[in-house]
This record gives sequence, C-alpha cells and structure tokens, in this order.
Amino acid sequence: MEVNIVTFVLDDSKIELLLMERSFNAAKIPNTMFFTNEEDFWSHYHKDVHIAVLDYNIKPNTGLNIAEKLLEKNPYCKIIIHSAIEDADIVMKALNMGIYKWFTKTDSDHLEKCIDGIKKAIETMKPFLEYQQLKNQYA
Repeated sequence: MEVNIVTFVLDDSKIELLLMERSFNAAKIPNTMFFTNEEDFWSHYHKDVHIAVLDYNIKPNTGLNIAEKLLEKNPYCKIIIHSAIEDADIVMKALNMGIYKWFTKTDSDHLEKCIDGIKKAIETMKPFLEYQQLKNQYA
C-alpha cells in the first residue's frame, strides 16, 4: 500500500532553504514543501503533514512554539528542529516536549543528518499510516 508522507520545511533564511531544497531533492525526499515564513506555513498546513523541519530562530516566533501548535493539531507529526542554537537546556526542553530530532546547523554534515532523520521518520510513519488507511477503507 502506497502512503503519501508530506514534509513541511520552515526556515527564514532563503539561502538555507535553497540548500535544503536541493539536498532533499537529490536525496529523493518526496512531497516536500518549503516556506520562509510562518504565515505561509500555516496557510498551507493540513492534517496530513507528517514531518516538519523547523528552524528554531524563526521570527517573530520560535521553532518550539510552532512545534507546540503542530503537536496540538497532530500529535503524530515528527518534528525536526535545525538550529544554530547549541543550548543544552533548550534542546532538552524540545526533546521532552516530543521533538523527534534536533540538528545543529553549525555541524558540517547537518543537512545529511537532517535527511537521514527525515528518512527514518518516513519509515517510522509508514506502518501507522498504512493502518490508518486500511481502517478508513473498511470503516
């Protein structure tokens, strides 16, 4: 059974977003939408957003505030934060609230780590989504 896993990426740096888009396309990450501001992110949001990659420093908000709203709407959404912030207390707070992964932008291989995190999230989500589709099919 084929499932469509949708990934939203939010980063206010157009350069970072372009690098991510190229890297994700090269890695064949399917169904990905890229946004430079929170307003566009929410205007395109729907309940079938399964993975979200959020910049921590997204003005005027933070990635954690956006993550909190996302998890209220969809507690199964896998959220990855990527940030230049290396504050262990913020990272622990994020992981305790249910953030799936945290990657630091200052790592030279942070895009590869992010892609690997998305691929793992996709594999984690597939059985759950297949079950949901079957359940809805026979309801």
